[in-house]
Amino acid sequence: MSHDRWRDVLYQARTDPDRLIALLSRGAPTDGLQLAGTAILAAGPTADFNEVISDLASRLHARGWQGDVELATALTERAAGRPSSLTALAVDLDDLAELVDAQPSSESYIDLETGAVWPGEIIDLGEGPDDLDPGDVSRWLFVRGNGSQRAYADMERFIATVKPDALGVKLREAITGKHPFKTFLNVLQRHDDQFTSWHRHRDDARIGRARHWPAEHGFEPCRS
Repeated sequence: MSHDRWRDVLYQARTDPDRLIALLSRGAPTDGLQLAGTAILAAGPTADFNEVISDLASRLHARGWQGDVELATALTERAAGRPSSLTALAVDLDDLAELVDAQPSSESYIDLETGAVWPGEIIDLGEGPDDLDPGDVSRWLFVRGNGSQRAYADMERFIATVKPDALGVKLREAITGKHPFKTFLNVLQRHDDQFTSWHRHRDDARIGRARHWPAEHGFEPCRS
């Protein structure tokens, strides 16, 4: 299967502001806006990023996926040197995305002191933190999973972009039967470029949801 070279270059540029600016000045792919914005925030943007941030924020507002408004706001606040109105939370976005997309029966927690996430299945096994106190909301932030509805919508949105049309038809059929996620991947993995595009699309959406969820609770992720 093919490899996402753009994400490789983005990852390599995350510690080199000049290289990151050069890369994003050429434009980020539409399905990579969260990934690009996250890299900028991690780099600690200076005034040199202003033009890139302005363009990216505009594209985020136009795209309108969950979490895009929050990212655009965070980027423009950094560019203007304004503090966020939200409380900083040092949580890993990938880890948080797992909690947000978990089944509704999942009851997980974030340690507000450290940003560590504690998935519900770990807690249910009795392997959670010894000092977990759900009643202490100043220390523990409760996360109930949203289920697979959003992830399913990600597949539907991606399928609408797929070419050739014949592949799109096969993918639409795949997600209407049993085990839609597994069947979708089984069909897609035979098409290298689309398989790579799907993973970028999926990850960008997941990161956006992970950015949106804490904002609703007054927090802003400050670690990628």
